[in-house]
Amino acid sequence: MSDRMPAERDVSPCRLSVESAAYVQGELDVRERSRFEAHLGGCEACSDLVAGLRATLDLIEHDRDRELSSMSDLGLPDRLRAAARRARRVSALRLAAGAVACAVLLVIAFQSMRLRPGPGPRIAAPVAAAELLALGWLLEAQEPGGLWSATDWGGDARFETGLSGLALLALLGAEPRADGQLTEAIDRSIDGLLREQSPDGLFGPSFFAAPYNHGIVTSVLLEASGQRADLAARLDEPIDRALEWIVSAQVADGGWGYLDARGANTSLTYWQLRALLLARGLGREGLRPAIDRGFEWLSSVSDDRGRVGYARRGEFPSGSDTLLAKALACEALREWIDGTRGELAGRWRDGLYRAFSEPGRNGASTYYGDFLALSAYHAGFSTPESARRGAMPESVWHRLAHLIEGQERTGDLRGSWRGHDLWSPAGGRLYATATATLTLQAETRTERVRAMVARRDG
Repeated sequence: MSDRMPAERDVSPCRLSVESAAYVQGELDVRERSRFEAHLGGCEACSDLVAGLRATLDLIEHDRDRELSSMSDLGLPDRLRAAARRARRVSALRLAAGAVACAVLLVIAFQSMRLRPGPGPRIAAPVAAAELLALGWLLEAQEPGGLWSATDWGGDARFETGLSGLALLALLGAEPRADGQLTEAIDRSIDGLLREQSPDGLFGPSFFAAPYNHGIVTSVLLEASGQRADLAARLDEPIDRALEWIVSAQVADGGWGYLDARGANTSLTYWQLRALLLARGLGREGLRPAIDRGFEWLSSVSDDRGRVGYARRGEFPSGSDTLLAKALACEALREWIDGTRGELAGRWRDGLYRAFSEPGRNGASTYYGDFLALSAYHAGFSTPESARRGAMPESVWHRLAHLIEGQERTGDLRGSWRGHDLWSPAGGRLYATATATLTLQAETRTERVRAMVARRDG
């Protein structure tokens, strides 16, 4: 078996790991602290996590008044990068866990964690720790050419371009406070993706599901362009060709579908429409007609209860919540860009709120579904009017806690997630880890995208 894909082990994540940050920060009461300390004696995963959290917080407290931008003055990046290079030469100490390769990022995450809105340290700290472990795994799994191998991690080679786009999107979620190592990985990923574009503008191989690869990569490159001014000129021409391909692939009824089918579906419409909306928000013109037709199609498959069908009204082959999340995420983008709200916006918001609030609907069915649902939730309920509903449902934080429990905590796969849901045969561990990381970043990424597109008139 390839050394890139170790045999799957029956690793059961510790359910008490979410208490680690509260323990380190002295927030457990006497009884809880005693119980957790007794647990530490027999749990290697929690002991390692506590040791890592303590080391990270010690670094922060050592220089807490210094701005993150001056971290290079401490010499930390050079020393840690040197340690990462030394560790990579020892195969028994592979950096899939990201502990050394992302040590600088870990310091940054826990500094920013204290400034994040959210449910408090008991969830915020584990979210930050899980995110940075995941970013470390993604950095280590990246191929020298810039992409990520789908087959090495149990996925389908045909989706490698789109899966690499999702991994890049996760890295972009950390870049505003990143060091040179992460920026270099992002640049290599962009180079690799640009090599995957054909003369007609399509990203990835041409096969029936090609619009998934294409829509994902186009959206991600638009975010990269909007996030980093130094990339804009370099990406303008490839993005323009990609957008032309999207407009040409729009079917007669206004949505987008598989290349071998005449009809549209919400899953593929989401990625193409999102790319067009991001492009419009970043100042590109001439896209409004295609965008309007896309929303008309979404409206045509929506019912009176605020549910969005797959290819027609009332059709939910894999459940309704993820499809609804896609529609609401696109609607939120349109609202940020144009300041206008579609007729179904309120109904879609009500539907997603019910999905998070109703008993029995708190569990996560897919990594992809969690990523889309939480992204749409933060997008759809980020306005003052929406906030008047009250506190965010506990199920939002339950989903995050459940996700963190599933992260690998030991061994060569530490920091990643095992692919075990409906979409895992196509994406494997790479898909699971990239989308899980995006779920952890959902709140901060939503705010970043909103600021990116709302600063223009559209």
